[in-house]
Amino acid sequence: MGGVGDSTEASQEETTQNSGYRHINTASKYGNEEDIGIRIIKSGIPRDQIFITTKIWDMGMKYKRILEIALDHS
Repeated sequence: MGGVGDSTEASQEETTQNSGYRHINTASKYGNEEDIGIRIIKSGIPRDQIFITTKIWDMGMKYKRILEIALDHS
């Protein structure tokens, strides 16, 4: 997956946003959470109109610690 400057990915996201899609699926393992956040801001779509899901991976840690790390990085 490309970075924020990847025009193909940006074009696809713009098309889906313009079509009314408001559910964004991401994960820290995908390495796209920061890019998604930047694109959400640039889209001008109010945050309360976008539903974001993410996944956390069990890295041998207890659930509470995984959740703390995921929230700190989102």
